[in-house]
Amino acid sequence: DPGRANFKFAESTSVGEEAGAVYDFKVPLANSDWAITVGGQTLHPAYSGSVWLIKSTGQVRRIEYGADKIPKDFPDDEVQTAVDYEEVSLGTPTKYLLPVKAEVLACNRGTSFCTKNTIEFRNYHKYSGESTIVFK
Repeated sequence: DPGRANFKFAESTSVGEEAGAVYDFKVPLANSDWAITVGGQTLHPAYSGSVWLIKSTGQVRRIEYGADKIPKDFPDDEVQTAVDYEEVSLGTPTKYLLPVKAEVLACNRGTSFCTKNTIEFRNYHKYSGESTIVFK
């Protein structure tokens, strides 16, 4: 739904060796589908961030976003996420755009204590199967 977020061109850039573009976006509180859970509390915040695209294909290569205006009674006062995407071969001529790395940064309210969770996606495998359904 294009009305759920507001996008604005930010800059032209390079994405790897290709011409790219960065768009900034904002998702208002009423349209937020992002759930952050800490210590039994769940928050659906407004959030904003940026998306990096390859100009020639429109492929997304990176998404970064962070929570906006976190309520003062929530345990964390900063939460940010970033996901990097690349075309990955799964042993076939076709490559697939898949996440290769994700990071989540969360900082406890009123402290300098932050946690950073880094996830690397690798060793992807393609699984397939065939079936036949016969009605009698």
